[in-house]
Amino acid sequence: MALQMQGVGKRYPGTLAVDNVDLEVYSGEVHALVGENGASKSTLMNILAGTFGDYTGGVLVGGKEARLDSPAAARTGARSTGGRLARIWGNLPASGERKGREGTCLARGAATPLR
Repeated sequence: MALQMQGVGKRYPGTLAVDNVDLEVYSGEVHALVGENGASKSTLMNILAGTFGDYTGGVLVGGKEARLDSPAAARTGARSTGGRLARIWGNLPASGERKGREGTCLARGAATPLR
């Protein structure tokens, strides 16, 4: 298993945004997180991206416990297993008619598509 979230949660003052989420992703899989506005999709992805260090629960990358408390930690956790964790933004208004691979490059800050 490439990535596993176990009982992950995130609370803002007065709001439980993410409550006890479990997710398993195997190598080679591509997943999409879809839901209504305000369903905390971005919050969950921000946890994986290392934006929020104050989440509860556990994250394993390549079967190893990873504390994703910064963007650097999120990148290091993925690299330590030889994997890649990429976030593609669903609304890239400046991207024009780009396709998914090109959007991934924008998310990574890369100049050319991933190969």
